[in-house]
Amino acid sequence: MNNFPTHSHAPILTPQEARSPESDSTIPSNQECSVRPLSEITVPQIPQGTSALHPHTTTSSVTSRNISQTPTDGSRVPMTDAVKNALKCLKDAGIDAQQWQGLGLVLEVPYDMIKSIDTNLALSNPESKLCELLTCAETSNLLIPERLVQGVSELMDMALRKEFRNDLRNILKYIFLDKYVLNKKQEIVTSAKSFFDCGYLSPAEPDCYNNDNRSWYDRISPRDAYLIVNQHVVEAERYSLAARLDLPDADREALLPLLDGEWNVYFAELLWRADEQQLLTFANLCAVICESGNRWAVETKVCPRLGLDYHQLPEYQSKRMLSENNSEPDRLLSIRDLVSVFSNQMHILPEYLAQVCGYSELLKHPLLMTMQKTFKFFPDIVKRMILLELIYQQNRGNSKGGLSITDVVRILNKPEVMELRVANRLLSNMTAGGSEQASPVFEPSLWFKLTDMLIQIPDFEAEPLAKMLGLPDHKRKLIISGEYAKNLRQITYNILSAANKLGRLTPENVVYALSQTCPASFVNSVCNMSQFPQLQSITGTPLPPVILGQQDEIPRKPGSIPLTMDFLGNLLLSHNVHRIGMCTGLGFDELDALQTCTEDEPQLLAYRLSKKLTETERGLETGHLYQALQWLDDKDALAYFPQQQTDEFLSCLPEQTINNIQQGMAYISAFRQIPATADGTEWILPIACKIGLPRRKFDHIPISCDPGWNLIRYLLAAGESPSPQRVKELVEWSGQLKRAKDLLSESGDNESSAYRCPIGGNLISWPAAIDKKQNQGGPQTVYFEHDLLFEWVHKHPIHPVTSAAIDVKEIRTRCPEFFEQLIATLDDQSFSPLEGKTTDELP
Repeated sequence: MNNFPTHSHAPILTPQEARSPESDSTIPSNQECSVRPLSEITVPQIPQGTSALHPHTTTSSVTSRNISQTPTDGSRVPMTDAVKNALKCLKDAGIDAQQWQGLGLVLEVPYDMIKSIDTNLALSNPESKLCELLTCAETSNLLIPERLVQGVSELMDMALRKEFRNDLRNILKYIFLDKYVLNKKQEIVTSAKSFFDCGYLSPAEPDCYNNDNRSWYDRISPRDAYLIVNQHVVEAERYSLAARLDLPDADREALLPLLDGEWNVYFAELLWRADEQQLLTFANLCAVICESGNRWAVETKVCPRLGLDYHQLPEYQSKRMLSENNSEPDRLLSIRDLVSVFSNQMHILPEYLAQVCGYSELLKHPLLMTMQKTFKFFPDIVKRMILLELIYQQNRGNSKGGLSITDVVRILNKPEVMELRVANRLLSNMTAGGSEQASPVFEPSLWFKLTDMLIQIPDFEAEPLAKMLGLPDHKRKLIISGEYAKNLRQITYNILSAANKLGRLTPENVVYALSQTCPASFVNSVCNMSQFPQLQSITGTPLPPVILGQQDEIPRKPGSIPLTMDFLGNLLLSHNVHRIGMCTGLGFDELDALQTCTEDEPQLLAYRLSKKLTETERGLETGHLYQALQWLDDKDALAYFPQQQTDEFLSCLPEQTINNIQQGMAYISAFRQIPATADGTEWILPIACKIGLPRRKFDHIPISCDPGWNLIRYLLAAGESPSPQRVKELVEWSGQLKRAKDLLSESGDNESSAYRCPIGGNLISWPAAIDKKQNQGGPQTVYFEHDLLFEWVHKHPIHPVTSAAIDVKEIRTRCPEFFEQLIATLDDQSFSPLEGKTTDELP
């Protein structure tokens, strides 16, 4: 008899071993489910000739018992050989007894029978419930080898995924999750087939496949729905099925406590309840799989196997249906509508969603906290789904009764989301009765076309175009000075993309922006092209500036009030988070932790900063924040600030907060000398080299969008205690270096050759040197670009100039003299003294 691979799951015990005096029901339910006599239960038809459940080494016959007999004091009637063999099969495969409901779903044990087992007080633990389930399945002729092996295959899927994630060695070995799960499952299923001598079978084959005369409105069994969904819906998206199927509120609320346990327990109960509500039809199932992001699988795999034409999928089923026909903006939305908005149309982080909905406290909900502890990897999409359900429940309990279209549009118009196009179209589509979203005015392919045409214009500049399209200052700066700062094509495309997200890419606004930044002949040629029919006969008019003001309609009293999460959710913060933090008293360690835990995700940055600013010990009020934004001249954030009087503070700030604010403002004053066009790395490379920061440390420090904050991080990493004076000194030195490089760029090649890398030919940003050995010819010292030199020597262990044999240990990475001599060119000193001079000989 084959031994199955062992897994680190809870072992299956016999009912006697696992006997507990307390009841251990695992499926809470708020719906009564009457238990019918066995004679009334509809048992699925099993193909004739099915073998009994015994391993091929066992020859004893199957004996059955009457499961209506109630055990006394938890004792069990002796188990049959079939049940014993099934238990051994499950135990060897590593199946947790907690998943007995999932196994019942795959075996297709009727739901009434499952509820009867669950509510039987004599069955006091999962092991006894599993044993009773197997006995019931055997009595109903459902305990057959093929279905049991199928159950092993399906129940192991989530357990293997969890096992993979909990073992970091798998990730370090670059093992892919799907490949790991597939290989492990094949090993387990192969052993199970051999154990029962099943021969060939497809473990994930639903019974409904390859049947004739099927209609879209036919019902599908929970078991077949389970098998199809498990194969074609990604793990995280499965948590949205209850909402997408529009399961009644009471059923979804009853399912929530099951989320922190075994996935198959939750999934089985979900499908059983959906079946009771007559929601499991082929049309519904295909619709929710499409909405979950796998339309391709429905079209090419599921529908052909079902014998249904994907293109005839009922229209109202394939779209996001409204729960009511009312088209008023104040109409309350169903949970299905909310999932469609927040999971399909846009990306909004759970933390920010809770904040702008006014329910930040829900992030501490016991269910979310338990799941975060249970699962090391807790995807945002799952957290967002649970959070949406909790927000929906909270809103149903208030006087309003839920979230309306207007509420959702207000959330989408929050400054950290800024997806006005989505918000406005959502309002238009939903009030129009749920019509399909209209195609955008300009498809991405047209952005590419327009981009290619714009960059051909002589002396074309991207920033004026961004300004005329109405992009806010911080978005313009992020695009113009970002990682593509030297790629005009990419910058122009990013500007058009950002304008589209903000709803600024209307025909009128595009024509206006082009007319203000391009020659009239170019504008006329674009407007007359067949590729841009939207622009024909259009008179260019600008859209209003993107200044939404306070988004909520709650009247605010003049004067200063303590900062709250609700108030800060209406402001734009992430674009300038480090300087806002410094001006409101956050220390370096707090700002460092802020960046580390958010990975510069804008919505998460805004949320984390808001939490910091609302800490009571800081004593910050709206007036303090208003003053800080004024001092920073942060027009984008001030545009969202309500009318504020700053001379009526409720209390004085703590002394520590005042000191931190003064220090932060001193640093920012030093930062202001950094050129506005400084990109993330080029300007700071020489400074990092000058302060002695090893290149490996430099490469591992995350770069933020604030060059001043980057400089502080590099100083700290180099072991320096930064001060405003030191920052100012380095910024001024960087400016001198830039002027020297500009002078060299304008000079002849002979004059600048000492400062250019012999390998790459460009001016050196991070120097590394090879010094001449004794009794060796050639120049005293040759400088190279750090990365290019190491790459060269690793590939060709010879000197790039003299071709002499060389080892990486001979490369000198500390070269402070290089930049000092380069700066000396500003005083019209010779370009050649680098050759043959040491550090001590330099001025």
